[in-house]
Amino acid sequence: MRLLELKLRDFGIYRGLHAFDLQPRQGPIVIFGGKNGAGKTTLLEAIRLCLYGARSLGDRVGKRMYEEYIVSRIHRQRDVTLAAQYAEVTLRFEYAQFGNLHTYEVTRGWEKKSNRIKEQLVVRRDGDLLSGMAEDRWQDFIEDIIPSRVAELFFFDGEKIQSLATDSLSEQTLGEEIKRLLGLNLVERLQADLDIYLYRQRKENAVPELVEQLEAMRKHRDEIEARYQAKRQDRAQTQARLDHIRGKIERLERTISRESSGFALAREELKTELARIEAELALAERELHTLAAGLLPFTLVPELTQQLKSQLLAEAHYQQWQASQEVVQPKVREIRDTFRSNAFWQQINGNLSPEERASLIEQLDKMLDMLSQPPDTVEETSLLHQISEPERVQLLSWIEQVERDIPRQVRLAGQRLEEFARQREEITLRLRQVPEDNILKPLIVELNNLHQNLGEIEAQATREDQELRSLDFQRQEAQRKLRKAYDALRGGEALERRLEMVTKVQTILDKFLDRITREKISELERLVASRFNDISRKPDLVREVRIDPTNFKITLIGQDGEPVPKSQLSAGEKQIFAIAVLWALRQLSSRPFPIVIDTPLGRLDSDHRANLVQNYFPYISHQVILFSTDTEVDQEYFDALKPHISHAYHLEYDPDKGATLVSEGYFWNEASHAVE
Repeated sequence: MRLLELKLRDFGIYRGLHAFDLQPRQGPIVIFGGKNGAGKTTLLEAIRLCLYGARSLGDRVGKRMYEEYIVSRIHRQRDVTLAAQYAEVTLRFEYAQFGNLHTYEVTRGWEKKSNRIKEQLVVRRDGDLLSGMAEDRWQDFIEDIIPSRVAELFFFDGEKIQSLATDSLSEQTLGEEIKRLLGLNLVERLQADLDIYLYRQRKENAVPELVEQLEAMRKHRDEIEARYQAKRQDRAQTQARLDHIRGKIERLERTISRESSGFALAREELKTELARIEAELALAERELHTLAAGLLPFTLVPELTQQLKSQLLAEAHYQQWQASQEVVQPKVREIRDTFRSNAFWQQINGNLSPEERASLIEQLDKMLDMLSQPPDTVEETSLLHQISEPERVQLLSWIEQVERDIPRQVRLAGQRLEEFARQREEITLRLRQVPEDNILKPLIVELNNLHQNLGEIEAQATREDQELRSLDFQRQEAQRKLRKAYDALRGGEALERRLEMVTKVQTILDKFLDRITREKISELERLVASRFNDISRKPDLVREVRIDPTNFKITLIGQDGEPVPKSQLSAGEKQIFAIAVLWALRQLSSRPFPIVIDTPLGRLDSDHRANLVQNYFPYISHQVILFSTDTEVDQEYFDALKPHISHAYHLEYDPDKGATLVSEGYFWNEASHAVE
């Protein structure tokens, strides 16, 4: 797989249409440079949203929460009367299927309608709409190409990836990902399907007591599984609360550090000015409401108002012509009657032959028929509106206002509204910067409360981890007993040959799964140890890595042959270990996915950063996309990566426009040569 292009339209802080060429040329790395808040993480979110929609936010995100999130991601322009109501992300990539290389284009758009979101997904293959399946299956098709759980190992945030090494559930998570990535879960799914098939086939022939026991075991296993999954979700929520409180503590500590330097004295003046601005803002809003209650909606459909105007004018011409016909037609009939009478021709010239007279009558008929023919503009007109002339004049007057006066009034009112809103935002920000009297004391009290709350939640997380381990043991035991019951059911009575074949297949699958799991785990152990030592600043810290093939528990072995507890690793070493695991998994899976990394160097020290720059980024994949600040990949690291960089983009947030500006190159001019 190779990413070719990413397009954003009014998404996040990106105004209008932005297209990013992701195709590597002279090197595998495409690097995006931007300071915090410039939109790097927005690009990673855009890729995930484009591919997976609501699934990119997690399994527990409901429709309403997803819509609120999308509303917040539609770009809010500051200098326009009507804000954007539509956002769109397009990802174009190459992917080989059955030996054939295809180009796919996935476009996901969101339209805001009355605070609700209408989402549209379009998938194209080689320029044409994806055929052969219904549109409501397109999301499943994307999931088949790039499974969302597998993509988490290839499109990730460097700040969060260390949870794979520090999370107490890492062994369970690692085990599930290994099975999914290597396809071992398909074998387990096949075993389960064969068990069900065998059970259904034997149910009528088996001993009733055995079937009853089997049903009870199945029910018990399902109950434990449900409790285990529910507890995992609870643990995920607890982790989210932990992260939230830790973030609040970090922000509060920064606030205390900042506020302790001095206090401002302008609070009352700012409050008075804010009250005045609020009053002006309310007047501007009422003016817009008044316009919206009147003719403003018709300015949104200028084509329809122009069509209505044209129709009304055409109908006026049509009715005028009809009125003229009421006067003309009686005279026409009188003339026809006159020149058809013998007396008329005798008065003119009684010597005309009958043929000459008939010819003249025919010519006169044609001329009179022309008086009855409507003009071309009238002939094509249908009378749609049965209205009086004063009503038509009133409608045309309103249309004139819609075309000329209303847009100007809306623009002026919108400009005032925008200006007052900007002033309110500035004053509000200044008010936030002005501390109350004795502000440090309540902040410190709040900080102490947060630390106490953090301790309570950490204790809760520890209890939930223990409960999860207990439930995991119970579900494995229940599954073992259930398999034993299935084994007993297999040997109950002789069945048909196909059931004997099922039993043989089950036995072969058991051996195959055990053998392939051990082989893959052995290879993974070697790869993890090798990759960890490649990028760690202590290459002699770990001699080997052992992974239990039954529960996937990871044990690090030091040079002395003794286990090295992961708790003894530093925060940076834990993150390096997590990266090594992901690198090894990717190599073992042989899936040629690109790597997309946000905040690639995180909080690593200089030695670990240098190792990643030299030994990781250039070799992890055929395509690597990095989102970095100038303090992560600085000029020294950029120069080290330069031989492997295809091209670079610089993201810079413009506070006046409220949008990100995109240019080629990195933070300094020397980077421009990396862009072709």
